[in-house]
Amino acid sequence: MKQKPDRSLTQLEEERAVPWGDPGLFAWHRARYAFAARFVSEKRVLDLGSGEGYGAALLAEKAAEVIGIDYSEAAVRHASREYGREELSFRIGDAAALDASLGRFDIVTCFEVLEHVAQEDALLAAITRVLEPTGTLFLSTPNRLVDRLFEEVANRDSYEYHINLLTPRQLNRAVEKRFHEVTLYGQSIRGNPLHAIIKAADVFNLRHRIVRSAQLQKRIATKLMGEPIAGPMLSFRFSRLLVRQSPIVIVVASRPTVRGGVRHGPTEKSSRNPSGSGRVGQLETR
Repeated sequence: MKQKPDRSLTQLEEERAVPWGDPGLFAWHRARYAFAARFVSEKRVLDLGSGEGYGAALLAEKAAEVIGIDYSEAAVRHASREYGREELSFRIGDAAALDASLGRFDIVTCFEVLEHVAQEDALLAAITRVLEPTGTLFLSTPNRLVDRLFEEVANRDSYEYHINLLTPRQLNRAVEKRFHEVTLYGQSIRGNPLHAIIKAADVFNLRHRIVRSAQLQKRIATKLMGEPIAGPMLSFRFSRLLVRQSPIVIVVASRPTVRGGVRHGPTEKSSRNPSGSGRVGQLETR
C-alpha cells in the first residue's frame, strides 16, 4: 500500500492550501467552500480536513455551528487560534474513524481529502455514520484522467501526498455504495465563450493528449480560450457537463445509508438535487 509522508503533521504548509501561499491554488480551494456555503445556512456542519481553517471559517459565516477536523495537531492549533469562536471549533481526528461523540450533521464538507487516504470506502462509511438521514455531503478530489495527463505533459512525478487518485467513474461508484443520490460536477476556470464550447466538446481531453507542451497549452488556454492568468481573482464554473474534462471533481451526495443495520434509505437511485429542492441545476454555476 502506498504511503504518504508525515511532514504535514507538524508543518502547517505541507499538504495544504493556505491564504498566504500560491494565490491561484488558494483560489481553487476557496471556491469549493464558496460553492458549498450557499447551502449551510442555519445548518450543523462538519468540515473534514479543515487544515488552516479558512474554509470552516467561511462556512461559519452562515452555518449554525461548524466543527473542523484535521489529523494534524499543528493545523488544529493554528485554526483554533486564528478562527475559533463559539460557533466554530476545531478538533484533532481521523476522517476515516470519526468519533461518535461528534453527533450528527446536516452538512459534511470533505474537500481534497479522499486522495490523501488509502481506502476511500472507510472515509465514506465514516461520513455516512455522522450525517443526518436528510444530510448532504460535499466532497472534492482531483480527476485522475486529467491529473495524469498534466503529469505527462509537465514531465513531473506524481504528487507524493496523493496516494489514491480516482477517475470520475470510480469516484461515482464508490460514493453510490454509500449514498442514494449522487451528482458529479467538474470545477474549471471560467474563460470566454469559446472556452466553454471547446471544454464541453473535448470529452476525451484530446487537447491535452495532442498538445504535449505545457507552455503551448497555457498559451492556448489564456490567449485563445480566455482563461485568466492564475491569481486570486480567478473565476470558476461548476458543471455536470465538464466532469471528465475538469481537473477537480465535486461530489454532491445525499440520503446516506449505513451498512450493518444502523440506518438505511430507499433502494432506488435518484438524480434529484441532493440539497433537497429536486432541481439539480440550482447547484451549477454557468
